[in-house]
Amino acid sequence: MHIFLHNILVRAKEQRGFTLVELMVGMTLTVLLMTAVFGLLFTSLRSWQNGKSHAEIQQAARIATDTIARNVRYAYTVSSSDGKTLRLTTDPAGANTVVFGVDPTTKALCITQGNGTPQPLAGNGMNGQEGTIIIIDNRFSVQGKLVSIIITAQDKTTGATFTCQTSMAALNN
Repeated sequence: MHIFLHNILVRAKEQRGFTLVELMVGMTLTVLLMTAVFGLLFTSLRSWQNGKSHAEIQQAARIATDTIARNVRYAYTVSSSDGKTLRLTTDPAGANTVVFGVDPTTKALCITQGNGTPQPLAGNGMNGQEGTIIIIDNRFSVQGKLVSIIITAQDKTTGATFTCQTSMAALNN
């Protein structure tokens, strides 16, 4: 038993650990390295969110203008009394109507067919609440057969905005 204890004491004297200074330097370098890594991660995450935001608002505005343009091309009559709503008739008798306009509560661009309820076309507001993507400006201009559309969408989270503009002629008008 005495020899066993003696071997432990000899091994303990031969082993050398880290000094307090070495430990502090090692911990400081680790903290600096982790700070740089997390900073890079945070910056990358923010860039990804901004890219995603721009893609979403561009898609919302583009889908809206494409849908409106498609409806205008085949409309029999097109009118906009206030520049904020666009009214189309889709048959020669004028019985079927389509109205485009922004819902003041959800700030989503909506399409209303006939006497139906407005359905969101661009913007993600639901149940009477604003979504993160809202329409902050829309303008319709009708001059004879030529219809111009300007839609500006905004992501409330990032503040990014995108304006989509197009013009087309009503073919049946």
